[in-house]
Amino acid sequence: MEVYNSINNFRKDSSLRTWVHRIALNKSLEHIRKGNRNKRLAFVISLFDDKDELQIPDFKHPGVKLESKELASILFKALVKLPEKQRTALR
Repeated sequence: MEVYNSINNFRKDSSLRTWVHRIALNKSLEHIRKGNRNKRLAFVISLFDDKDELQIPDFKHPGVKLESKELASILFKALVKLPEKQRTALR
């Protein structure tokens, strides 16, 4: 679908095969990254016993974004303190 939708963007700087391959590669990497984000979010949620403690907003309010960044910063600082093997397991 992506190739069909973006065929007008093909500039013929490379072969069509190379261009299609790159689209497939980018889509694959995007899928993997999305899966990794979901795994990390599930891990963070699982750290809380009471599910009401962690509320994920449905909107993009600047205050919520800032608070999320601050919480993420605290989490990543704690993760850096873990031994290398444990950090690798969480990736």
